Amino acid sequence: MRQAQTLNEAQLRRVLHYCRSRRHPIRDQSIILVSFYAGLRAKEIAALTVGDVFDEESALRAQFILKAAQSKGGKTRTVYLNQRLRKALAEYADTIKLSNPDQPLFASQKGGAFSANTICQLFLDIYKACGFKDASSHSGRRTYIMKRPGFTGG
Repeated sequence: MRQAQTLNEAQLRRVLHYCRSRRHPIRDQSIILVSFYAGLRAKEIAALTVGDVFDEESALRAQFILKAAQSKGGKTRTVYLNQRLRKALAEYADTIKLSNPDQPLFASQKGGAFSANTICQLFLDIYKACGFKDASSHSGRRTYIMKRPGFTGG
């Protein structure tokens, strides 16, 4: 199986620009940016709750713990939110209710949580519309990993 395409800044801007034309532009942009700037997998994005990312006072956390049940391999890990991602999530917060910490961070069009498969399909639809035939839900994660200091391998 082929590795997911990584995207450069111009390609990412193209994806984000396309997201602005969609039915849920801020949600879709936020999902893309969580993939690119936090390196989360589709399963992990689908499993995020409001309480993972926002505290009891509805303030955005600088970092959060991805629980073992939410991650691949069943291990907890700390997820750090950089300034660009924090800005996007703060904008997204203005479009959702933050009162229930257990509700999905990213609700599907039906109002419930996305499944991992549905998040994957969302990524594929967006990337296909942008002309990236080798991009997938893993593209953001691969791009994130390759930009990390000290990364030396493929």
